[in-house]
Amino acid sequence: MMDSIKKSMCRRRMAVKLLSLATAGLVWSGSVLPSASSALLAADAVAAEAETVRQYTFHEVGDLAENNSHDIIKQEADLAKAELQQESAKTSYQIAVFEYWYNGGDGDETSSAYSALYSLQNSFESTVTNAEDSETELEQLKPKVRYDAEKLYITLLMGERAIALQERDVEIANAARDLEAIKLIFGNSTAAAVETAEQKAIDAQNALDTLKAARKTNRDAMRVYLGLPEGEAFGLADPPELGVYQTDFNTGEIQKYALENSLSLEQARHSLEELDEQIKAYDRMGKDEQSELLSISATGTELSYEEAVDSLENKVAANLDDLMAAKENLASAKTQAQRADIDFLAANLKYDMGILSRSGLQAAEQSRTQAANAYAEAQYDVYFAAMKVTLMAQGILVSS
Repeated sequence: MMDSIKKSMCRRRMAVKLLSLATAGLVWSGSVLPSASSALLAADAVAAEAETVRQYTFHEVGDLAENNSHDIIKQEADLAKAELQQESAKTSYQIAVFEYWYNGGDGDETSSAYSALYSLQNSFESTVTNAEDSETELEQLKPKVRYDAEKLYITLLMGERAIALQERDVEIANAARDLEAIKLIFGNSTAAAVETAEQKAIDAQNALDTLKAARKTNRDAMRVYLGLPEGEAFGLADPPELGVYQTDFNTGEIQKYALENSLSLEQARHSLEELDEQIKAYDRMGKDEQSELLSISATGTELSYEEAVDSLENKVAANLDDLMAAKENLASAKTQAQRADIDFLAANLKYDMGILSRSGLQAAEQSRTQAANAYAEAQYDVYFAAMKVTLMAQGILVSS
């Protein structure tokens, strides 16, 4: 009997100690919760940082990305190199033309001198094509980079919402763990229940750590677009309303424009035209063997071209399917967000009436926030899915 009384008194003393520690800002297992004063200091630090850190808007990020993207800088260098090669080939060809006629060239296509001149002409024309293609690639790369930067912007903003939601999950899981530990002291729980609650708290923290790691990676990528040095702080303003943009497309028209504006298909068509001209030239020169080899090569190139056309048409169809799925998901997310609002109002009423626990109210609040985040993200998903289709009609493919 005395042993039982002593154990009960011991449990009560331990409970009082735990509650006093929690009041002082400590929780079970020694982790520290922010006290009111430390929370205010943290808020002051955030406010001070907000005054000095540059805030970038949705459209600013796109503009800066076009100037600072490593891919664009590299492509600009490739274009400059291609233009220099074109000038060099042009000079060599002009000199060769002058020397050919100056040295008595008579236009005989079967002569070795004419073959050499013809080879230089092909080299020069090839550099012209390369320079034109490099310029087209640069022009098509800019909207692609803007798309990627703007999507990263939204990813970061939605990531902040996800982190805030997960931080709340961590708080709730830690509180549930601590409560379960106190219940165990009073004999109203089991070691297994405490262990389960502890594991949920660990899982919640691990999920938060994963989100924060992704945020760091994404912020590093954004610094490149913004032209900022490693580690420099920056802020992102809330994006503007997306406004009106096209979401309904004619499949046939998109297929047509995508095929017409695809640089890779244009290059393939150009290659086929060049091969055909070279085959005819070799026939005129009497070079039957070279003509036959080129004919075989042309057959393979033509097959590759047809496969590329089929592949592009499939990508167009896939992007249009993705847009349709995004619109359907938006409608579903809107319904779920509205339902979560109603569920939270009902939960709040039940809590006020005393027929719902605080944990039940917290769960309803978390569900409402999660549904609101999902609805916001679904709106952006439709926007970017529509942009992918629009860019594809311009001959620009984006991977995400």
